[in-house]
Amino acid sequence: MKHISNTRPLILSAAFTLAACLIAGTALAQSARDLDERLRRLERSVSTLQGQPSEGGTVDGMAPGNDLAGLSVRILKLEQLVEQLTGQIEETRFASGQTAARVEQLSDDVSYRLTVLEQTLGVSGAVAASVGGAQAMAAPQTA
Repeated sequence: MKHISNTRPLILSAAFTLAACLIAGTALAQSARDLDERLRRLERSVSTLQGQPSEGGTVDGMAPGNDLAGLSVRILKLEQLVEQLTGQIEETRFASGQTAARVEQLSDDVSYRLTVLEQTLGVSGAVAASVGGAQAMAAPQTA
């Protein structure tokens, strides 16, 4: 029995050591998972700041697959659209200038025709006489 009593503290000590290792192992595993998660978050933050794709393949919240080549294609399409719209604006300005010139020409033509018509009919003289007569009647007579 003496042999069992000498080994009993050793067995108890081994059991406590094993329990402590299991508890510490679980705590270490938990802290390792926490550290791994923190490391992933830091890597994502650094990738976002550098403008590089992160683990999920996204850059600044863009969908996966929008890499540099895709962005270059989009920029080229936008440049082509700007050129097209610039051309349309120039065409519209030219047409507007032509329309303004045509309106000016029509206005001058109408003015000329009215002047010729008034001279032919003698309307402008009659109008001038009636305006002059009206002014003469409105003026006070001095005697």
